Amino acid sequence: MPYSTDVHAIHCARCGQTPATAMILRDGLYWHASCWHEGARLLANAERIARSLTPPLGIPAPHS
Repeated sequence: MPYSTDVHAIHCARCGQTPATAMILRDGLYWHASCWHEGARLLANAERIARSLTPPLGIPAPHS
């Protein structure tokens, strides 16, 4: 966190709370470490579900 940053003006991009623990700065947004990891877990799960629901592209379906 830069030295000139006002701590009270910083909020977590996911939960909106002020920093009580270590913060992660990604793409100009601050995140609690737990919020960042939970969001990454949810995104990975959504990608896994999307892959299982859509057929892969470029592979023709077998004709029976």
